[in-house]
Amino acid sequence: MPKITRYFPGFVDVDDSDRVTVEFSGADDLLAVPWVKRWASDRDFSYYAISGKHLMAVLKDGFESWVVGIMDSPPIGIREHDGGKYLIVMDGKPYVARGRDISSISGNVAILRSGERVEVIRP
Repeated sequence: MPKITRYFPGFVDVDDSDRVTVEFSGADDLLAVPWVKRWASDRDFSYYAISGKHLMAVLKDGFESWVVGIMDSPPIGIREHDGGKYLIVMDGKPYVARGRDISSISGNVAILRSGERVEVIRP
């Protein structure tokens, strides 16, 4: 059976009992895991997505995403993460760019795949 391990960033000091790994049989079973399911109750929660072997909680309609856990085998039935959304300024006007449109970001400056440098208002 596939497994997911709860993710904590390296800078977070947690008790080892919080670093749990559980088995799941499919997407529905995975999303029913209590510490996974908890994300869906966040008022800004939008959907779950898969990025490689990472289960992501996507919030604020795609403007924010967080790693929930790392899986050894991602299930079928959860959409692929598309890189999120960024509010940028192009030609003096705000524009929503998809993560796939952006080559790199440093601070509040993004370089689009076209090579154009733009200001990032909101990651």
